[in-house]
Amino acid sequence: MPFAVDIVLLEDWRAIAAIAASAVAIIGGAFGGLSKARTFLRERKTGLDVRVDTDVFSVGENEGVVLYVFARLRVRAHAGGGPLSHVQARLVACNPAPMLRGGTTVRQREFYLAFRTAHEHEPSMSLSPGEARYIDLLYMQAGDAKEVILTLANTPTSPPGGYKLVPGHYKVGVRVTAAEARARELELTIKHSGDWDGSEQDADTALNVQLTEKPAAEPMPPPPKKRDQSAA
Repeated sequence: MPFAVDIVLLEDWRAIAAIAASAVAIIGGAFGGLSKARTFLRERKTGLDVRVDTDVFSVGENEGVVLYVFARLRVRAHAGGGPLSHVQARLVACNPAPMLRGGTTVRQREFYLAFRTAHEHEPSMSLSPGEARYIDLLYMQAGDAKEVILTLANTPTSPPGGYKLVPGHYKVGVRVTAAEARARELELTIKHSGDWDGSEQDADTALNVQLTEKPAAEPMPPPPKKRDQSAA
């Protein structure tokens, strides 16, 4: 009889283990489905994603083909959301301060100037759901590696000739906005050595630009209620 009891207990433990394994599989599947659902719901919201790309272009000019290195902001509208209008990237801060193209140091470090869209060179653009387009941020030209040019749109508030960065380390604040989405506050860390010799093999590393996003500001608490003096 003890032998039979052991067999029964063994079968019971096997059944319990099978039930536990099934429960784990069900829970894991539920969490996996929840993660996919969250991704789906996030993409269903109207909004945008951003990243920084560094691209090299060969441009034919009077003296021949000249290499340009561009840092550009890739802006993509969420695929499942609505269209975005008046999409802009604006220069809001630069530390240390930039210089005017003529060589004068700028005293201010805070700005509100639109960067230009790639190709069309407009201050803003529209995006269909799932569409991605570029906004030019800055560029450097072979043969003139001491200057990095901020690619601002041609607007009434933009300085004639624009701004440039001489060799150094910079923190550049960029705000990306659209009429239908919340603003994104970005910071570019730019390490500009100024020693690019203009060669094509070194063009990809001529500009060191890193992107970080600042956390959204917490909403301000409501003001405290005033005490009713008449009840005193």
